[in-house]
This record gives sequence, C-alpha cells and structure tokens, in this order.
Amino acid sequence: MIRRCKLFIPLLAFALLFSGCGFESSDGATASNEESSSSKNTNKNFEVQYEFNNWDTPWKSEAGVWYFTKEDHPGNLEDYEDFEDEDVLLIQVGNKEYQGYELEPVSVQLVDAETAKVVVDLDKGRDSEDHSPPRTFLQVDRGVLKYKKFLIESEDGKQLTTN
Repeated sequence: MIRRCKLFIPLLAFALLFSGCGFESSDGATASNEESSSSKNTNKNFEVQYEFNNWDTPWKSEAGVWYFTKEDHPGNLEDYEDFEDEDVLLIQVGNKEYQGYELEPVSVQLVDAETAKVVVDLDKGRDSEDHSPPRTFLQVDRGVLKYKKFLIESEDGKQLTTN
C-alpha cells in the first residue's frame, strides 16, 4: 500500500503541475482569465462624459475644432452659465460631401495623454437646400480635454476633415 502511495503522489503532482491546475488566484480569477482580461484592458480607451448641444450661433468660416473655456470663449457664448464647471468643444466638419448633414456625437474617448477621439453620427436630416457644414457643440467637465489633439471620425471609421 505504501509503495502505491509513493508512486501515486508524484504522478498526481506532475499531472496538476502540467495541467494548469485551475486553482483560483486570491482575487478570484484564474491565471488564464487574468492574462486575457489584462490584455483587453490595455486596448480600451477612457470614455469622457459629455452633453451635446446645437446652439444657434453663427457658423465658423472654416472647418476645425475649437476648445472654449471660462477664460477663453467667443462673445456669442457669453450667456453660457456653466463655464464654472464645464468647457465647450465646437466641432465643424469640412468634408464637402457632408454639407447639409447633422452631426451628433456618439462617443468621446481619451486615446492617450495627448489625443482625444470623437466618434460622430452624420445624418442627412436638414433641409436639402442647406449647404452649411455639419457641426456640434460638446459640453465636457472643465479641463478634461484641455491641450488635447482631436481626431474626429464617423461611426464607420472614416477620418473627417477639421482643418
């Protein structure tokens, strides 16, 4: 009997060692799940909370992205009362094929320390005679997007012109 145990214990240890044993780590995840979830998290961008608005202010003469703060904003936004807590981002797209379209943000993400990406939905919802460029205003928490470069793209991944 002792002889069988001496043979059985090393075989059991060998089998557990090379089978990955499936024991849970102290945080409740298995080792293989822990690796796959950490690789997923490195590819995820940080989502920025926002509200959007289509204020009735004059269009800019060119495409671009403008970042307005309490200290630096145009006179036509002088009545905006939330500059204490929020900054405003104006996005105006220059792609000729989208003139007359409505621009609605879908998500705002921090891609890295220097870059924010705004994904938008383009909808041919305005008057067919309207040839003004699509634009939108985003209200974000104060300072969240300050000093960022902006990538503006459609939901299907097309880079939109803002310069």
